[in-house]
Amino acid sequence: FDAQGAAFSGNVGPGSLLVASHLSNPGTGTQLNCGQINGTPVVQSCNQNIVLDSNNAGDQAVINAIANRIVPVTNGNPTGDDGSNLTVFGQATLIKYWADTLSTSLSYSRSQGAASGLGSTVVVDAASLTTTWDFWERWQLALRGDYVYRESVFDSEQTFIRENPVSATDLGLAPGSVITLAGVCDPATGCTAGSSFNSSTRSDIETTRWSVAGRITHRLFRRTNLYLQGRYDDQESDSSSLGSRSDFENYLVTFGVVHSFEPIKLW
Repeated sequence: FDAQGAAFSGNVGPGSLLVASHLSNPGTGTQLNCGQINGTPVVQSCNQNIVLDSNNAGDQAVINAIANRIVPVTNGNPTGDDGSNLTVFGQATLIKYWADTLSTSLSYSRSQGAASGLGSTVVVDAASLTTTWDFWERWQLALRGDYVYRESVFDSEQTFIRENPVSATDLGLAPGSVITLAGVCDPATGCTAGSSFNSSTRSDIETTRWSVAGRITHRLFRRTNLYLQGRYDDQESDSSSLGSRSDFENYLVTFGVVHSFEPIKLW
C-alpha cells in the first residue's frame, strides 16, 4: 500500500522506507496488522506493508519525521524473574566383551550445554549403545544407537515492545498525510516515549533426538582403512517449545578413506 492506503505499484526512489500500518488492510477492516503476546500487540510481529516513496514529496516528509525521531523505550520489569535449579552432572560407561572380537558398550552422561541459536542454557541427557564386531580378518562392523534429550534450565523469556497506533498528527505532520502506522511511541506521551514488557508465555526448550548408525570398515593396508557408513537422525521438540523450528529428519550415507601417516620427527 502507499501512504494513503491505496494499492502501490512501480519503482521507488533512494532512501524510501517500508513500514507497517496499524491495520492489516489500511483502506477497510478492523483487523490488526501486528501479532499479540498475552493480548498486547507487539511491534516484533508487525507485517511491513506500507511503501513510503522518496520520489513523493509528501512521503519524504513522513520519512524525515520517522528517521529523525529517537524514542526511548522503558521496560516495566527489566530484571525479570528470579529462579533456582539444582541438578547433578556425571558420566558412566559399561563395557561387555562377549568374545575377543565382539564387544558392547553402554554409556550415559548428563551435562550442561548451550542451545545454539536459541539463547538459553540446557541440561543434556545423552545415552548411547555401541556394538563392535571384528567378523573377518581386516573387516569390522560397528552399530550404534543414540538418544539425546535437551531441556532448558529455566524459561527463556523474551522482551517485546508494545505497538501503538501512530497518526500523522502524532508525528507532527498535516492530518491525512499518512494513514495510521504501527509505532513504537505512545501518543499519550506526545509520541516521545514507548514501553516494553517481558513475556510470561512458555518459551522453554524440550528437544529429543534419536539416531542409529552402522559402519563397516576394511583395513586395506597397515595404515589405510576404507569405510562405508549409514546414519539416520530424527529430532523432535515439544510443539510449544523454542526448538520446534529446528526439528529435522535426516539420512546420510558416507564413504571414506582414512590413512595414518608416519610420525614426523621435529627434533
